[in-house]
Formats: sequence, structure tokens, C-alpha cells
Amino acid sequence: MNWDAPFERDRGWAGAMRGALRSFPTTRGNMLFVGEVRDAETAAELIQAAVNGLLVITTLHALSPQAAIYRLISLADRKLDGQAGELLASALRLVVHQQLSLASDVTGWKRGVITGRLLFSDGEGHPVANAIRSRNFNSLAQPMSMQDNILRMSAQVSKSPDEVLGLMGTGGKGIG
Repeated sequence: MNWDAPFERDRGWAGAMRGALRSFPTTRGNMLFVGEVRDAETAAELIQAAVNGLLVITTLHALSPQAAIYRLISLADRKLDGQAGELLASALRLVVHQQLSLASDVTGWKRGVITGRLLFSDGEGHPVANAIRSRNFNSLAQPMSMQDNILRMSAQVSKSPDEVLGLMGTGGKGIG
């Protein structure tokens, strides 16, 4: 990182992000891993990178998938002139939410239990993308619940990952 760059946009974390994106054009199908989103510049750069074709994998702290999406959009909106929701709706494919719970009656390594949920979108017309675009984050609970059911039922009827993703894109039609 160049903390002393003459232009503000080239300094710090956001400047390093721009430099990394310039170093690896999207023509090679690149991936971008960013440890944690904490500021508007990083959020905006990540969304733009995803829209431009990079596979972006990042983390941020939130209590639910809905809260994570809301937080990412609220950060990026400052730099993307209010268009972060529209851009994220077109680029987002998967949210993985993990939560660590500590059992008070257990000691040692077995005390911690990690649970998780997924929220999948297969493109701009998916209900998840529509909810993000309209900023109706509460409505994400319905597709997430449906996707939880698909995952649970798919484990019982032995579906391939491609079949499971297809079901999650079609609302579960064809499971069984």
C-alpha cells in the first residue's frame, strides 16, 4: 500500500485495491479474495470488480445474510451514487453466513458450534436479486427459507451439487 500517494484515490486500502484490479484484467477469469470489507471504497471496488467479471470472495461481519447485504450496499452506495443495490443484484451469486455459538455447559474445543446458512441467486431475474434491487431485505427471508428446505431435502434424496443449484434457481420445482 502506498500511504503517501499524491492523489487520495491511490492511497491506503482503496488504492491498493485499485492497483490489484489494474494488475489483473478480467480477461483471464481471475478471482479476488479480500479479507474484510470495512469501508465505502473497498465495498464499491468489490462490487464493481464483480460486475466486471471477477469472482470476488470477501468477508464482513453481520448477524444475518440480509444484514450482510444491507451493510455492503450501505457502504458502497456512498461511492456508487446510490447504484450499489442494482449492481450487487446483478453480480451476487452466493452469501455464506456462519455463526459461532458457545455452549455454556461444555468445555474445550467441543464448546463451540458453527452453524451456517446459504443464500443463492442464479442471476438478475432471481427472487434474491429482485429483493436486493428493490432493497426489500426482509423479503430475503422467504427465498432463504425455501433454499434451506431444498438443501435439507436434497441431502435425503441424493442430488448432485448441480441439481441442487438448479433447484435453488427454480424455487425447488422438481425435488423428490
